[in-house]
Amino acid sequence: MWNKPCSFPACPKMAEHEHHVLGDEDQSWIEPLCKKHHKEITLINTEHSGPGHKLFYKERKQLYRAWKRGEEKPRGNPDDDPWIAEWER
Repeated sequence: MWNKPCSFPACPKMAEHEHHVLGDEDQSWIEPLCKKHHKEITLINTEHSGPGHKLFYKERKQLYRAWKRGEEKPRGNPDDDPWIAEWER
């Protein structure tokens, strides 16, 4: 397990998840996140990808940085996302 703080600014929690910022296959940029923040950024990526559209690395990087600056927030409830719901099983 990580044993690092969540990388979201001012989050007091410890990381529980690894977030692949540029995509599942890319091991070059992995950030430690608490469960809440990992759910948020995953939902933001889902909301921006849409049906049949996979985000390019540049788009994922821009979204991640905007989210960390507080400029991007999820529009839905992360617990309603089917991809995220799989984590609980």
